[in-house]
Amino acid sequence: MPEPGERLQGGSGQDAVVAFLQMKARVLRRGLAKQPGVSVHDLGVEQCGIVTFLKEDEAPGKTRDRLSAMNMNLHVSRSPGARELDLPARGLDALVRASART
Repeated sequence: MPEPGERLQGGSGQDAVVAFLQMKARVLRRGLAKQPGVSVHDLGVEQCGIVTFLKEDEAPGKTRDRLSAMNMNLHVSRSPGARELDLPARGLDALVRASART
């Protein structure tokens, strides 16, 4: 995997796209984690291009609306509507989701 700031070497097609999106998401995760009151909630060793986070003392819908006003494309995943997510097991009822592709 390339580190932020590195150029993708060789590779083409789907593998290169996946590596590029993962790199962009890694940069986004690191940047969000440095923000006061922001917690990143992505699990797993190999992470994809979707970044999930919360802003302390701000409802996920409000975070989405505030950042959308700055032309950021975000989505809120809620439990139980998003049954495939393990939000209740982690003590969460919703997360803000940002895609590194946008």
